[in-house]
Amino acid sequence: MMKSWVERLPEAERGTYEQLGYHTRQTMGSRPALLIIDCTYGFTGSRPLPLEQATQEYRTSCGEAAWEAMSAIRQAAGRFRELQLPVVYTVMDLRQGTYAGTATKPKSVTHEAHELFNQFAEDIRPLDREWVMPKTKASAFFHTPLLSYLIRQQVDALVLCGGSTSGCVRATAVDGFSNGFPCFVMEDGCFDRSRFAHENNLYDLDAKYASVLTWEQLKPSISANRLP
Repeated sequence: MMKSWVERLPEAERGTYEQLGYHTRQTMGSRPALLIIDCTYGFTGSRPLPLEQATQEYRTSCGEAAWEAMSAIRQAAGRFRELQLPVVYTVMDLRQGTYAGTATKPKSVTHEAHELFNQFAEDIRPLDREWVMPKTKASAFFHTPLLSYLIRQQVDALVLCGGSTSGCVRATAVDGFSNGFPCFVMEDGCFDRSRFAHENNLYDLDAKYASVLTWEQLKPSISANRLP
């Protein structure tokens, strides 16, 4: 059955993409890292709510779509922990963002934002030993120590989940691929406040920078903690 984000592209254009070799499947590395991007109340809301209501609580919230992704994120985190593979969380650096500028054109949050903005839902909360990395821009790589960390951990592939698909997930996938990592975007573990933007970006990421797969499709390839 064709995925909805594939169906969005006209058939003739899909054929051209396939003929030109887009959508090539990447090979999972022997020591992948899981990047859980911005899965905080500021982007998920404190509870599942329709988007219009969710953005009254946090103007950056993605509403119910974020909560629909929680199960896959929780399962992925559990698997990576079981195999002692790196798990990294990102959050918005609210204070430094005041000085560095916003991550998007619309006015973003500041250090005066609600104190729970960077808190996590119980189901996907990081463990004490896991790195929660602040960032000021969309990409988790932009002026952060992430690349140094991945090199030190001998990571050779990235699995990305979180939000938003069209924003921070996309930016991180592009930069991850540009830094030489095979990138895998978890289809059912990503969310966006726009279904249109979510699906269009899944298609484009799968065509150019990442392999877009569900957690069930990815899980068999996350089978052991093997150092290269």
